[in-house]
Amino acid sequence: MNARRRQRPSNLPARVYANGASWYWVVPRTNKWVRLCKIAEGETTMLARLVVERRKYEAPPGTGDAGPLIDRYIEEKGPTLKSQKSWARTGRYARNALRDANVADIEPGDISDVLAFWDEKLTMQNHVRSFLSGFFFWCVKKRHTKTNPVRDIKIKTPPRRGVYITDDHFAAIRKQLAHFEQKASTRTKEGIFARNGRMLQCFVDLCYLTAQRSTEIRTLKWSQIDRAAGVIHFLPSKTADSSGVTVDFAITPEIEAVLARIREIDQQPRIGDAFVIHNRKFEPYKPEALLAAWTRAAAKAGLAAKRYTIKDIRAKALTDAKRAGYETKELMVAAGHTREATTHIYFKKLDIPVSHVRLSIPKSA
Repeated sequence: MNARRRQRPSNLPARVYANGASWYWVVPRTNKWVRLCKIAEGETTMLARLVVERRKYEAPPGTGDAGPLIDRYIEEKGPTLKSQKSWARTGRYARNALRDANVADIEPGDISDVLAFWDEKLTMQNHVRSFLSGFFFWCVKKRHTKTNPVRDIKIKTPPRRGVYITDDHFAAIRKQLAHFEQKASTRTKEGIFARNGRMLQCFVDLCYLTAQRSTEIRTLKWSQIDRAAGVIHFLPSKTADSSGVTVDFAITPEIEAVLARIREIDQQPRIGDAFVIHNRKFEPYKPEALLAAWTRAAAKAGLAAKRYTIKDIRAKALTDAKRAGYETKELMVAAGHTREATTHIYFKKLDIPVSHVRLSIPKSA
């Protein structure tokens, strides 16, 4: 929702609005509504929270040229990326760290100092390093500097995620996704999920049954479902600009049953470029909406502490298929991988081997 123009004079700060029983601040550029506090807590609390939130989003100007150059880099490259928001957010972190530096004077040691801030968060550290590497490569092309100082910096690789959603937990989350339809009020945010509960359950089912990334299911169109050939044509978005591997996934009876449920929810035939999984406006769900629905369902199922993510569904699907007897090469084709080693990453170790080695304490002669 965008910031709306006030219809009458107000003493509230700019971009702060009362909505329901709370005050919200609308973030510039993104127009994201951030809840500050309840109106009953008073304006003093609201103003204190506003200062905290604004500091998160306002980058200090700095004294060097690195900050403005990072802004230009984000402005140029951002629109070409699918994950523009998260990438730009990482860029703002890097900008804040280098705001007083000049690009031409930055050395590998300076980059190492910046990355040290995320020593306890290796995934984020890798994201920041990747952003800075691309930024300095851009700077070299634009002749703002002669070398890329990130090239000589080596950091630890984040440990592989070993999470596996058990069958019971998966069933519990699925049940809660559909359960929103019965309990949530249509006037609440949960009500949005209530009207779409069955559709969200279909989304989860297709993610599992096809072992595809959630992006491919979120943006799947009816035109990709080839009835004549009996397959669904997938072009994995993650590899579209690299290997370009395509996946034709056979329409199994289980998949056909999910598609039939979707047609029943639509109550009218949808063909061509219409999205298979969609909201009430027949538009694809935003990733944030899907994550919110999944998180709420997991919490209602009492599984919030497990921190399951939608991406874990793909790992579960490939792990279950491996345990069912499918060969790794078959699963490599299903997942759209070009190397078996990549497919192996998704297999989670469920059967812990038991050692039967028996030793005795050595005795002196």
